[in-house]
Amino acid sequence: VGSRPSPLHRVLLWVGRTRTSRETSMTRSPSNDITWPDTLDHAVFFASYWQQTPLVIPEALTPASDWPEAKDVLDVAAEPDADSRLVIRDNDTFRVTEGPLQGLESMIRDSEVAWTVLVQAMEVWFPTLHSLFDVFSFLPRWRFDDLMISVSGHGGGVGAHVDQYDVFLLQIAGDRRWSWGGPVGAPVEGSPLRQVAGFSPIETRDFGPGDILYLPPGVVHDGVALNEGAMTLSIGFRSPGVTDLVAALADVVDERWLGDTESEPRYRDNGRQAASNPYELDDHDLGGMIALFQNALKDRDLLTRAIGVQVTLPRLGPDSLEFEVTREAIERCLTQGGWLERWSGSRLAYARADQSEAILFFDGVSAPVTLAFAQDIVERERIDHKTWSCWQGDGRDRTCLLAMIGRGTFGLVIDSD
Repeated sequence: VGSRPSPLHRVLLWVGRTRTSRETSMTRSPSNDITWPDTLDHAVFFASYWQQTPLVIPEALTPASDWPEAKDVLDVAAEPDADSRLVIRDNDTFRVTEGPLQGLESMIRDSEVAWTVLVQAMEVWFPTLHSLFDVFSFLPRWRFDDLMISVSGHGGGVGAHVDQYDVFLLQIAGDRRWSWGGPVGAPVEGSPLRQVAGFSPIETRDFGPGDILYLPPGVVHDGVALNEGAMTLSIGFRSPGVTDLVAALADVVDERWLGDTESEPRYRDNGRQAASNPYELDDHDLGGMIALFQNALKDRDLLTRAIGVQVTLPRLGPDSLEFEVTREAIERCLTQGGWLERWSGSRLAYARADQSEAILFFDGVSAPVTLAFAQDIVERERIDHKTWSCWQGDGRDRTCLLAMIGRGTFGLVIDSD
């Protein structure tokens, strides 16, 4: 039906495309859990640390053997679609080069100063990292932002900075010295790294493989590699801001009344009195329009769709298909041994509408489906012919699945073996 090339590490499988030996299966590693310090568990963590104060978790998690190594991260940093950066540190001076980072190994080899390579959304390039979703399943999946890996030469780092999200910093190779806490200084003018001036940390500690540092939003911190090839995996959890949600609400409102402006709620001022000044927005005018806003914010369906669309926007999403995939074409491929496989960077969530209905959100799109379908599809990485057949009874579920394929959330794989 068509084909489209994709980077070697990405699992984006289009209709008609055969698998290559360099692509990675999305089969998850066995589930693990964080090894919490004595007297600390999920409940204590949420009560005493989450979004409140940093926490050191020594020997928390053993890095898996199938996770990427430093060379793998540098290879991805050179890919055209990768979100990557090279940070050169020369004492207190930082220089940032945005990816793709071609010829990176020679740049690093020839550098006489400390370096760091940052690559966002590594869960897209290495689906074996999806085992961490199980490890952190005590947090809502929609809160997950991405898995960023930083690789540094000795002395490498990005300077003292502040993030506005929760993050678990897992050391996976080498050692890094983290310093954190203290007053947050003024932003460094022109810094692309959210650096702050006047860093005076209240705590410093060396972290080796398996150690985790949890940091809530707003805590200033700095990490410096203690040896060549030190690697840190940042498991980030985002929180939508007002601007994010209002922008999503505007899109959903536009979609709701697109082409139907006659039924769109509008400002009404019947019963008003003569204006004392025709240029003034008086209390009556403002009150009427504020009431219009407030009524819109009472529309639970509208807000649910806006929230679900916003929190499922992927950091590195799939490309939508440029052609329509029919039910018949999928049926034919599945009966011949093919399967549907989920894009490794996709974000899915659902909200209940009632006891049997739901709204499914996938990669920034929403659709009405049955609750049973929503609860099933969000857990699936693969769909075979048997599962596909079970979902053919409800037209909304079938339409939604076709839309997910068109969006690129699922791709149709034809095994060439």
